Amino acid sequence: MSTSSYLCSSTLPIVSPRSSVLGSGDKTMLDESVKCPVTDCILPVDIVLRSSDQVLIGAHQANLAQFSEGFPTPSDVKATDDPVDLTEDSLTLRLLVHFTHKQRYPNLSITGTPVGTIFSLAEAAEKYLVYSAMVACNMRIDDSYVVELDPASALVYGVKFNYPGVANRAALWALTRRSVDDVVKAFGAGYESYSLSWVRYRETFLSLMGTMTRGSNSYFKYKGTFSSCTDEHWRLFYISVLADLPLTPGRFLSTLIDKGTPRDFLTTIIQNHRSYIEGGRVCGQCRKRMNNWSAEFSAELTAIKPFDTFLPLC
Repeated sequence: MSTSSYLCSSTLPIVSPRSSVLGSGDKTMLDESVKCPVTDCILPVDIVLRSSDQVLIGAHQANLAQFSEGFPTPSDVKATDDPVDLTEDSLTLRLLVHFTHKQRYPNLSITGTPVGTIFSLAEAAEKYLVYSAMVACNMRIDDSYVVELDPASALVYGVKFNYPGVANRAALWALTRRSVDDVVKAFGAGYESYSLSWVRYRETFLSLMGTMTRGSNSYFKYKGTFSSCTDEHWRLFYISVLADLPLTPGRFLSTLIDKGTPRDFLTTIIQNHRSYIEGGRVCGQCRKRMNNWSAEFSAELTAIKPFDTFLPLC
């Protein structure tokens, strides 16, 4: 898959939390029971974040300003003792705060972090521009396991934050692991042009089903004219091949994607039945047609462009 980017840097809107309402207030008035989630952190808590599930999380204004570009510097804020309401849940915010400290960051690949939380953390990291968390999440999501496990979320992540390599791999896996409705729902209302891009990408694969069954056309060019092959050998050969082909969209896409040998499966099936049209009494046109069958299919498959080329240009 190509990783050349045709994606817009601001494909979907990112709402910045940067504002002047964060503030230190009177540090003595802050609730001392609210702790920083980082173990053994000795820095004083001078700002309290409140998650979407109403959990209070202690943090440090200087760290937020130093390790991200989404939060204002302490000199730019208005003093307040009120918790700062954020849209992320507590698990996501606790992980994010770890990336605003000078310490070894959480290893998302071995901590048993749920895949859904990784995507939530990635969204928050991109939103608040916490670069260390952005890199950690991207490395984890770029892992084939995560892409295959939740290709729809990986697809939206890759498109939204301009990671074409992730988007291209996720788009391919989504062909067999997710329905059209799943992908449309993942992108959400208002972003139909991006889900439509994936539907168009999907249709290019499904159009190959016509090429795969093209052997049913019994007419071929012979000495400058079109003739009809009525040879019983070809009829038996074609029926035998057809019986082994994946003739439903689901089976076809699964054979192409999940089995990992998209260019070989038709050739293998044809070769398994070639005995029907071998021998001195079978016309040479049938043998030629057999050889061209899989070659045309492989050529059309190879010509399919990466998913990111289907996206609307900025």
